[in-house]
Amino acid sequence: MRVSMRLCSHIITATMACASSHWRNDTANIMATTLWDEILAARPLSWDFSGSMISDSPPVKLKWSMGTDIPLPMKDGVGCMIGNEMVLAGGLWCDLKTPGQPDPDPADNCPIRADVAYSYNTKSDSWTRLPSPPYNATRTQGACSDDSLYLISGRGDNHQTEKLESAKLTKSPSGEWQWSWLPKLPVGAGRYLGIAGVADQYLVIAAGSDQSSASKETVLAAMPAYRLHLAAEGSQWERIPDFPGGALDDPNAAVVGGELYTFGGWRDNCDATAAFSQLRALGLPAVVAKGNGIDNSQHNLRQAYKYSPESNLWSKLADSPWPVEQGGTVVLSDRYVLHMGSTHLVDSFRVGQDKGAPPGVVTYYGDNCFAYDIQSNQYSRIGKLPYGVITGHWGTNGTHIFGIGGEPSHGWNNNMETAVQVAALHWN
Repeated sequence: MRVSMRLCSHIITATMACASSHWRNDTANIMATTLWDEILAARPLSWDFSGSMISDSPPVKLKWSMGTDIPLPMKDGVGCMIGNEMVLAGGLWCDLKTPGQPDPDPADNCPIRADVAYSYNTKSDSWTRLPSPPYNATRTQGACSDDSLYLISGRGDNHQTEKLESAKLTKSPSGEWQWSWLPKLPVGAGRYLGIAGVADQYLVIAAGSDQSSASKETVLAAMPAYRLHLAAEGSQWERIPDFPGGALDDPNAAVVGGELYTFGGWRDNCDATAAFSQLRALGLPAVVAKGNGIDNSQHNLRQAYKYSPESNLWSKLADSPWPVEQGGTVVLSDRYVLHMGSTHLVDSFRVGQDKGAPPGVVTYYGDNCFAYDIQSNQYSRIGKLPYGVITGHWGTNGTHIFGIGGEPSHGWNNNMETAVQVAALHWN
């Protein structure tokens, strides 16, 4: 496959004439992703990993392009596909002084808001502002059903106040989006950086950290898991068996066939904290540590589980070949879970410019895209993402995959992204 070099005449010199923002060159980076995917298609995953959980037959190929940037940079929160709209709420939003323009002072970070919601129409490539959530939901977890988005708990102010609120955003028959309250979580169940999913009429929440864990210098106890029956009038949150992965944050999660699947996550490696503090005190360039996979003292995980509401039990799955956490997921054909990026404790690099650095290279997080097949219990490699972000939001309308916002590593907009990544699905 040949890719025309006439797409952007300044790719090599990395001027930003072809960029959709002042920090990233979409034309150059889409071209590079296309060629990386060709290279990886000729490199079986079994060359890198062995075992029965590895497959060299990925279900799809992805052809990447870009959509219209989100009006405000964002990361974290909840986002998913409802109908033909990607709906986003909660999390952290960067209130730009002049949207689409550099900060006038490179040291000045834009104000952060947590009371924002938007929808992205995947057919018209357009954005609509939605009603604000009924509570500030920073570092929240949540999920979506076919017609509603759910926000659950979140991080309290100054890590002191436990947030027990949960709310639902639904589109009315007249086409208006409306918020309504759900039952509060029991005391002690409030959290942030957890996972949630709507599985077989149950809204399930597990993992994450409580409000006392802003600084994790000791091993933490696992957070209790709960579920709420969405179809039963008057239902309340009920305790379910503990998540078997122990104390951890931000695993990738997806609902397939009415069951909640979780992959990876991270926890602090307390035994490494002191040595990491000494490493930071050396004042070495950050890329030296990151390039060697020592970005911090955390332990990224590969473990995978699923929760069945019918049996009310968790079960073990084949481990992911890579550690994965804070990435997004997309479910295809009620069978495949596509994993869209992760921190991996390794940065990825694209054409662009980091904040406060010369133009040329812009830094993102892990950019691997791979699939898990729930029928075969196997993993296969899909390729690369144009931009490796964490806490971004991914969904599919059946013909395309959409990834919106997220946290990069370049420093612009309080380290929030505006990119809308779009991939056409081509089944193998």
